[in-house]
Amino acid sequence: MTTIGERVRALRIEKNLSQAELATAAGVSTSTIGNLEAGIRTQPRRLNAIAAVLGANPLWLETGRGDQLSGAAAAVFPRSPAESEYALIPQYSTRGACGTGYMNDHVEVSGGLAFKREWLTRLGLDENNACVIYADGDSMSNNINDGDVVLLDTRQQQARDGQVYALLKDGETVIKRIQRQFGMVLLHSDNPDKVRYPSITVPPGVDLEIIGRVVWRGGGM
Repeated sequence: MTTIGERVRALRIEKNLSQAELATAAGVSTSTIGNLEAGIRTQPRRLNAIAAVLGANPLWLETGRGDQLSGAAAAVFPRSPAESEYALIPQYSTRGACGTGYMNDHVEVSGGLAFKREWLTRLGLDENNACVIYADGDSMSNNINDGDVVLLDTRQQQARDGQVYALLKDGETVIKRIQRQFGMVLLHSDNPDKVRYPSITVPPGVDLEIIGRVVWRGGGM
């Protein structure tokens, strides 16, 4: 491992983190991690925070010199984000379809993602009413892409015009943009290919079972 990008990628994979998960925990953008690993960027912002999430000595991470993790570094840069600064948001095994629908016969908590409490507060998001799922398909691209991490505010279950929600439709979890028009509710895909992804009309009198509003998404390059 001769570059900082190679060292970051190796430790990220070792810890079973996606680029988005590492970026979120370190408080940087996903593109920062992607550019770092691709060699486009060699001096990232918040190097210490990235090192802390990866459990690495920042000097070693940046230069390859010294111990990968010394005793001092372990004390200053803990392997896990501090609970006082980060909230662990439950990650559910369900996948929200950005396509024709994704059937989830069984849903369970499969772990969690750490988000800065300060950042969640700025979003107006209560950590006790939030969850994470993954997007499946490309009907919502380029807003939400296949495999993206999607953060939901589960308090927001009243459909607001123009907003994006995860919802249940005929037993399937889908992610769509909601529009109210002439007394009807339409479920729109952001993908401009309307032949493959036409709008869906919800018949009058049919209640939408909303899981939560999409407040953030993150994905790889």
